[in-house]
Order: sequence, then C-alpha cells, then structure tokens
Amino acid sequence: MNSATLLWERKCGCDPFQGSRKWFAGPATDREEPMPPKRILLVDDEQLVRESISRWLLQDGHAVVEANNGAEAFALFLGGQFDLVMTDFEIPFVKGNELAARIKRVAPGQPILMITGYGKRPGPGNPVDAVLNKPFNRDQLRSALERLFAGVGASFPA
Repeated sequence: MNSATLLWERKCGCDPFQGSRKWFAGPATDREEPMPPKRILLVDDEQLVRESISRWLLQDGHAVVEANNGAEAFALFLGGQFDLVMTDFEIPFVKGNELAARIKRVAPGQPILMITGYGKRPGPGNPVDAVLNKPFNRDQLRSALERLFAGVGASFPA
C-alpha cells in the first residue's frame, strides 16, 4: 500500500482493513452467494482516487481498466466489453455526463455509475444509472455496486 492510497483512505474516512475481503450481493440468506466478478471501466483524472478505487475493486475480484479522461475512456469503451462504467463528473476533454451520453448512444443498456463530489443526480442532463457522492468508503462502494447490479439506480449519499 502506497502513501497516496493511505491519503485517499484518510480523506474518505475509511479503514482499508475494515470488513472481510469477500462481500455478498443481495439480502442475507442461509447460503450467501458472492457477486460474480465484473469488468469495470474506471474513469477519474485524479491518480490517487483511481488507484484506491481500483485496488478495492481488484481485491473484490473485479477486472479494472483505468482511464484518466473522458476521451480516453470513450475509446477504451468502444474497444472493449464492460459490465460497468464508473466515471467522475469533472474529468478532462469530455465531462462525465457527456461521456455517459456518448456511451448510452452506442450502448443504451450499459450501466454507468458516476462517482463525484459535485452533487450530481441522474437525469436528462446526466444520463447515468446511479451516482455515488465522494468521498466514499469501500463499504459504500460495494453497496452502490450491489444496488446497481440489482437494478436499483439512484443517488447514493456518502
């Protein structure tokens, strides 16, 4: 774990060692099933944020492809298959809401989670499926992913 990761984790108020390494989707049952691994396109221009979120996702078994701006992300999206696109709002070249609009034009069913500190909400000017407000911790990210993949799109306060 590098110092940049520790700074982000302090900023978001989370303990990098809290909780178990495995987590479960859906309501508690006698036999809980782990969420299947997902292929995620993660877009954020802040390297510290990208590294921390990527590490959390990788530890949970997901495959992560990173982009640091909207133009790069759109090119990566067109060249690959993703279960989820996670994008910040305020990114260079193509803002997160415009990236979402471009993606939805070519793949209307593509789930998109916006991670932002700007208090954005899903809507006509922001065609994402859900918003997770920064700063957030690992458990809040897991919960947002669980709800998003269960088809419950909304804004998730951090």
